[in-house]
Amino acid sequence: MANWRELPCYHAAYGHLAGAPIVMTEAQDMTESSKSSNPFGDRLDRWLNFAFIVGCVAVFVLITFANVAEPDIWGHTRFGEDILRLHQIPTADSYSYVNQGFYCIDHEWLFDVMMASWYHTGGVLGLVLFKGLLVAALVGLLILPLRQAGFGLFSGAFVILFALQVMGPGIVVIRPHLFTYLFFAAVCLILREATLGSTKWLWLLPVIIVPWANIHGGFLSGLSVILIWAIVQSIVLFKAGNRLADIRRIWLVMIVSFAAHLVNPFGARLLEFLVPVIRSMQLEIGEWNPLAISSESGLYYLACCAAMLLSLFFTERKRQPSFVVIMSLMLIAPLTAKRHLALLVIAMLVFGAEHLASVMQQLAKALKLKSFSDFS
Repeated sequence: MANWRELPCYHAAYGHLAGAPIVMTEAQDMTESSKSSNPFGDRLDRWLNFAFIVGCVAVFVLITFANVAEPDIWGHTRFGEDILRLHQIPTADSYSYVNQGFYCIDHEWLFDVMMASWYHTGGVLGLVLFKGLLVAALVGLLILPLRQAGFGLFSGAFVILFALQVMGPGIVVIRPHLFTYLFFAAVCLILREATLGSTKWLWLLPVIIVPWANIHGGFLSGLSVILIWAIVQSIVLFKAGNRLADIRRIWLVMIVSFAAHLVNPFGARLLEFLVPVIRSMQLEIGEWNPLAISSESGLYYLACCAAMLLSLFFTERKRQPSFVVIMSLMLIAPLTAKRHLALLVIAMLVFGAEHLASVMQQLAKALKLKSFSDFS
């Protein structure tokens, strides 16, 4: 029988009395190291985290509820008041001294009604609150893919704040394109989930298109992304094997989504109105002009291009063909109209979150950036 003095537990407990080295377990070692840590440093770290959170919230509130007045605000509000008063959508222009009485289509009539309702409820503050809720909802949608990709507090907040800065010109005004940002993000999220295997949300696409087509002409961007995704994803599924049922479902959803835009007071005339209007706006409205690379927005565009290309090249995660194609085509969009820069950012965060997380994690480890090493 072995001598009990030779057992490890004896040496761990009493070995030091005989001059033998103390054998500590892993739990004991962690306890001792925690006791020897600097309490001041721990408190400072907690306060820095708290200050960072407060700072992020303050910046978010400032960006979200900041507002730049523009003539469109009161035009939309007035048109909405007319609709509520007449209980119908006017089809004649009664405010233009040049085209007064001419037939017109108020393709943003639902947004006008919302503006009038919020203004009657809360005045100017109500309008600002309305815009703030839209931006907050957009941020909430963008957080979802970041969390799924493994972004933590610091890294996720950094990406979101950068995205808000890039979209700044579009989110400081109360205009219907805020709904385009929100619905575009929702469509991209649904397509992302469908690509990753959860196709049950696909039938929400036509549900989104219906209100979108009655709020803003940006629904065309949503239909374009759906079409591109359907083509690429069908090719991927076809090459993967005999999955014709999935391909048929994709195209059925796409057809229904395209038909959903017809659910509006003007029917097919909506597209007949929008196409020439968009062409004329490219000449008359600055935000429809091509993006100037030398401008501030151009620098943001270059930063987005670099981030996307580097993340796709150095990522350690699987690249989905549909995601790569959509993001690549979205790189071209701001070069046709600078207002599309916000849509590029949204597409990058939704479709490229995993790749961006992979590269940022590698960079944080290489540079030993502790604050940005909070990926899960």
